[in-house]
Amino acid sequence: DVDGVTLSERTDSGLSSARRLTIELSQGDFRVQPAKPGEPLRFEADFDEGRFDLVSTHKVISPGRERFEFSFKRKRGGIFGILDEILGPQSHNQLRLYLPADEPMALDLELLQGNGELELGGLPIEKLEYDAGMGNFELSFSEPNPLPMSAMLIRQDKGNFELDGLGNAAASKIDIRCSQG
Repeated sequence: DVDGVTLSERTDSGLSSARRLTIELSQGDFRVQPAKPGEPLRFEADFDEGRFDLVSTHKVISPGRERFEFSFKRKRGGIFGILDEILGPQSHNQLRLYLPADEPMALDLELLQGNGELELGGLPIEKLEYDAGMGNFELSFSEPNPLPMSAMLIRQDKGNFELDGLGNAAASKIDIRCSQG
């Protein structure tokens, strides 16, 4: 269970007290946004429980460094899963992830497959690494980052990518590489 995770501090790699979060998202529609001040990292999901399972894991890698993984897995595999996808009702598996709005963080987003809107405006992000495999994603900063961001590294392999409010990220270094889409 991810709700109520205790917040940690990190003091290495020049990120003074930032909590390093790696978040992997796959096989769904994802919305990432700031939580209300004082709220911990949490998530909510809407999905077809008869056809899918939501698999979520949380691992503490080291003090101040954590990994969260969220994916929707089809309950039926093989030919039955394929037929269900083609002939069954359309599924809209959605996960909303709320990030702490009042805690410095270094954020690694690993978006393997899916679609999503990632609203990071107003979050205290010291470093952002965004790596998307296949899908359509929109990354936006509607409000200024309250901290200077040392680097924003973006990789998008296949699909569409939109970036809005780039100036609000307050990044001193920006590296964006997109291949197909």
